[in-house]
Amino acid sequence: MPGIEFDESLVADISAVEKLTSLSDISRLLHDTLAKERGLEAELDQLLHRRGELEKGLLDLHAGSRETLEVVKAEAESLANSVKQTSNLSERVSRKVRELDTAQSRINGTLESIDYIVNRTNAVDGVQQALQTEDYEAAAQYVNTLLQSEDKYGNVHQDSSIKQSEQQSRILAEAQQELKKVVQAQLQEAVHKQEHDTVVRFVRLYSPLRMKDEGVQAFTEYVRNLIAERAREEYSALVESTGHSDNDTDFISALTGLFKDIATAVEENHDLLFTNFGATFLVEFTLGLQAECDVQGSRIVQRYIDHKKLQRLMKDISGFTASQRMEPGQPVTNIDPKQVAGHLEEMLSLAKSSEQYKQYMMSSMQDAMAPAPLDPDLEKRFHSGQFSATIRELIAYYIAMEEFFMEQSVDKAISIDEWTGETLSSSMVDDVFYILRMCSYRALDTANLQALTAVLGQLNTLLASNLAQALDQRWKAGCNKLLKSLGAALGEAGLPSSVPSTTSHSAQHAVVLNNSDMASMYVQKLRSELESSSGQMFPSASQHQRIKSVLTDLSKTASDLRHITSKALDHVANGLMPQLRPILDEVAQVQYELSDVEYAANEVEDTWVQSLLGRLGGISTPCNPFSPQPITSS
Repeated sequence: MPGIEFDESLVADISAVEKLTSLSDISRLLHDTLAKERGLEAELDQLLHRRGELEKGLLDLHAGSRETLEVVKAEAESLANSVKQTSNLSERVSRKVRELDTAQSRINGTLESIDYIVNRTNAVDGVQQALQTEDYEAAAQYVNTLLQSEDKYGNVHQDSSIKQSEQQSRILAEAQQELKKVVQAQLQEAVHKQEHDTVVRFVRLYSPLRMKDEGVQAFTEYVRNLIAERAREEYSALVESTGHSDNDTDFISALTGLFKDIATAVEENHDLLFTNFGATFLVEFTLGLQAECDVQGSRIVQRYIDHKKLQRLMKDISGFTASQRMEPGQPVTNIDPKQVAGHLEEMLSLAKSSEQYKQYMMSSMQDAMAPAPLDPDLEKRFHSGQFSATIRELIAYYIAMEEFFMEQSVDKAISIDEWTGETLSSSMVDDVFYILRMCSYRALDTANLQALTAVLGQLNTLLASNLAQALDQRWKAGCNKLLKSLGAALGEAGLPSSVPSTTSHSAQHAVVLNNSDMASMYVQKLRSELESSSGQMFPSASQHQRIKSVLTDLSKTASDLRHITSKALDHVANGLMPQLRPILDEVAQVQYELSDVEYAANEVEDTWVQSLLGRLGGISTPCNPFSPQPITSS
């Protein structure tokens, strides 16, 4: 209902009225106030006139609401009674359901007891009959069935059959123990006779008899003995052959034969062990065979080390200190690099076959445990054996001998450096990079990261020291001879002389410039090849990053070799400047603003341009035959 609005501004107008001094303003304000008062009275009359209608509507509303509320109350009470009855019914139904569940559980328990009793009775009768007929597979299956029933239902029985149950359990336990003894005895006899099919037959019975650990252990020992017997025969033949020449002793075939026997045993018995015993026992079987490899493989590799007298050879190599070694370029004479190279090839074959064998065995164990990852402790067990330690020792010999071979071969190549007259560089560059490339790829073939990084480090050291030092020592003398040869090649006005041997002499001395330039290009090419090949051999990101960090040093070495070329070219350029000085002075005095008459004269007569080109051609022509790109073409 609308009410009377109170204008708050009237309060503020009172203070304004008190300040009025003009009679006309006071009169005008009074008329306005009276007009507002009449408007308020009229609005109040309208409200009072509507009072009766409003009171009547309120009474009508109160009467209708009372009747409606009474109806709603009645319906709510009816709904509450209905819900109460439904709740009681639900409670009775729920109680009946619980009673039925209890009854069903009792029935299921009874059926399980019956099923267990029937299975136990059948197992007792079946085991006894199978033992009498020597059907050990059936007997083991009966025992396994009863054991599975006990695992599922427990050792349940009815009170009325306690005596019978105890008797059956005693008979079954005695039969189970008898079966175990028979299986163990039959397995031992088959192992002694080396009847493989019979061994496999009785090993399978260990799984249903709940003797998996014992079964896998017995089978592992059996296979290990077979491998060990064959390995001992190979080793005996190996020892006998070591009394003859080295060529008659094939250590590589002996070790490869051992790897093949172990890998074949793992592959052929995979299904037997995985199906009957599970992945874990298959891995244990593989580790058991690896233990035999630790014994037999280590003996073969150690025999090789002793037979080749690698320890004594290592002492001889280590005995050469810096003060005892000859100047670079002169190889040490009391150790034959050819003999060392033969040892390196043999060690490469041994290391490579060992790495391939390890990768196969690790892959076999990982596949067995897939999709779960292989336990790091199992991987550690595999790599912590004696064979791995012996291979690490062999790799250490390989690294030291490879480094020695590389150094001696590089120094030899430097010392016998020659130029045949048909190449742009001398033999030193091609020979050095052939040797280093061969050695680096040999290290890569070992598939051993430590060996590869060590050899690559030695490769960079030899390039940055031995080769760079040889090039640095020879460029100045070679450039001086080149300048002298070029001086003789220039006649009057910078034209080539008529001496035919001058060009060949210049080329012979100019290879000094090409050597460092070609060496720099070879370094970059070798780095690119090794980075690509090592990425395929070592796909792991961490391994590839380690190799890449070693190869990065080759870029600096290539830059250092290019710097030698730059120094040599600067020296040659400075030496040729006196030949060009007269013509350059003449050029400096030439006027470039020509009249028409002078321009026409220059078209007919020789000018400084022809003189300069003739002198430059006289210098560049002898250099073209031994330049990778003819100077005149640029």
